[in-house]
Amino acid sequence: MMVFFIRLKIGFFETKFCTMSVNNKTVRLFSEDLFNEKETIIRDSEIISIAISNRNKKPTEIEIHSSDKIYIGQYIDTKSKDEISNAFVTEFGSKVHFE
Repeated sequence: MMVFFIRLKIGFFETKFCTMSVNNKTVRLFSEDLFNEKETIIRDSEIISIAISNRNKKPTEIEIHSSDKIYIGQYIDTKSKDEISNAFVTEFGSKVHFE
């Protein structure tokens, strides 16, 4: 299981700190808000595509297109970006695209 931290876009100029895990063909997003804890589970069957953008001198961005929502976030983890990207490829194969 790969666990790492991202900033998830939740509004036009608003982001939220989340823990993301990739395991057993599932992505889990967990956020601790001030008043509640929330976990979002995205299963392989719901995922249409995953785009990973690794631009020079900018944080790596991940965009997950599911059947009902688009999740956009940036890696803020100290783990290797390649290690995180490889976890997505291992679990979701051809659904993962690099930009």
